[in-house]
Amino acid sequence: AQLDAGALPLDLRRPPDFATAHLPGSVNIPHDRNLCTWAGALLEADTPLLLITDQPDALDDAMRQLLRVGHDAVRGYLDGGVSAWHAADLAMTSLELVSPEVLRDRLAAGEGVYVLDVRTQIEWDAGHVPDAFHVPLTQLAAEWPELADAHALPTDTSLAVMCASGHRSSIGASLLRRMGFVNAANVPGGFTAYDRLSASTPSARTL
Repeated sequence: AQLDAGALPLDLRRPPDFATAHLPGSVNIPHDRNLCTWAGALLEADTPLLLITDQPDALDDAMRQLLRVGHDAVRGYLDGGVSAWHAADLAMTSLELVSPEVLRDRLAAGEGVYVLDVRTQIEWDAGHVPDAFHVPLTQLAAEWPELADAHALPTDTSLAVMCASGHRSSIGASLLRRMGFVNAANVPGGFTAYDRLSASTPSARTL
């Protein structure tokens, strides 16, 4: 009922757990010391939130962090977490995880996957997948729709979202899916792991 009334499901779990199963439309901002940073930067302060976690004892800290950045419209938390949602036979979805090795092979095969790098400008300048899109995570909601439109990318485009480790990219992929880009996937290990591959890194499809 809270979701039907417009609450945003904010999933505080770790990226691998979020990828396995989550409520449709969820935004994944893992509960750690940076929760307030990302919530403050990415979510409107008056957005009603429904918190989802597998660690109820962490809710007090999560609430304090959210209040610190002006998020006082928390409607509550999902009692029993995702397990209870699943037991109630309610709709669930998952997020594809694409390993750096698989991503490299898909790029080399020209399978039509596009890399979206959500790291900072400094990180990007230090090295990135050739021909990848670059939109820092803090600017994703504002810039990606216009960029996708400029390149005529439909909402079913295969997007491999990358950061340094797979943490910010999980946030980014969840935001993209909420925007309607249903084939956004996360690259666990991120550019750090991709850059360590012994084979030469192929270019993404040139646009």
